[in-house]
Amino acid sequence: MVTKEKRVKMRFPAEDFAIAYLDDNPEGEFFQACAQALIADESMEGAKLVFVHKPELEQGQVVKLKVGELPICKATVQWLRYLESDIFIAGFHYELPETMQKKSS
Repeated sequence: MVTKEKRVKMRFPAEDFAIAYLDDNPEGEFFQACAQALIADESMEGAKLVFVHKPELEQGQVVKLKVGELPICKATVQWLRYLESDIFIAGFHYELPETMQKKSS
């Protein structure tokens, strides 16, 4: 049985062959990509990325991402899933600067 993922934010399809780069050292002074992935889709607060080889990631890990034309930002791994033995997808939630976060009333 296929279950539908619960989506809170509206998703936007990525441009064809759009690439994201991952740096697994979020505190590093410079961005040093250790993996690249195709962008499956994006939202205002995150992205789903498709990797051909699984990077060393675990749920809850903080990384730096360069997603398409967006500036480099920190993101948290929300979920991980294998599609096949060598194809892996992961969901990331961006850590937005305070100036971009919604204010609760």
